[in-house]
Amino acid sequence: MLGGDGFICHFDISGGYCSVSLIFDNSDDWRSQAPIFFALFLFLFLAYMPAVQGDYLYGETYNLWTTKAGGKCDSFYAFKFYQRLGRPLLGWFICPSAFFIDSHQDANFVRFVGILFLAAMSYLFYLCLRYAAVKKIHAFLVALTLGTLPAYQLAVTSVVHQILLLAALISGFSFMAALKVARTIGEDFSIREQWSDIVYNRFSIASFILLMVSLLT
Repeated sequence: MLGGDGFICHFDISGGYCSVSLIFDNSDDWRSQAPIFFALFLFLFLAYMPAVQGDYLYGETYNLWTTKAGGKCDSFYAFKFYQRLGRPLLGWFICPSAFFIDSHQDANFVRFVGILFLAAMSYLFYLCLRYAAVKKIHAFLVALTLGTLPAYQLAVTSVVHQILLLAALISGFSFMAALKVARTIGEDFSIREQWSDIVYNRFSIASFILLMVSLLT
């Protein structure tokens, strides 16, 4: 068994796994793991720095001004389309950006927030890899690489599409809550005898709610 940095790793002849206590257990782990998050954020910020310095807007971002002119969220051209698509919360999450953006500089600030979302999501990737007993440096490099994939580049630069980063982040927190439930009930459990421990567990409820919010966004 190996410990440190907020992780306890167990190894046997069949393999190994690491238990992560960072998100829900010991608050002291935040201090030990904070440098990892800030390092991911720093590298991602440097990678995406051109995205937050240019004077540009995508077509859907221009439509955010029509939303502000309309004075209500459903003035956004795709608001009802998102509802028919089965993602009704997406339009509501986009709405605050519509009423905030008045200039290219405002759009760049929103893109900066998107980089924060991406750094947090990459950090969750890192935690998952560490939970699977991947070495720290390898987990860090993989999480950083995932954060620079083309899909995320589009999500950061587009004010509208960056809401998808928020949805992915919420889904990640749902997984962490579900992981907490799995660790609480242990490996040797009976669904028939312990179903109430799962259903009425506050982390189970939180995981379900977060998952639904993510799927509807």
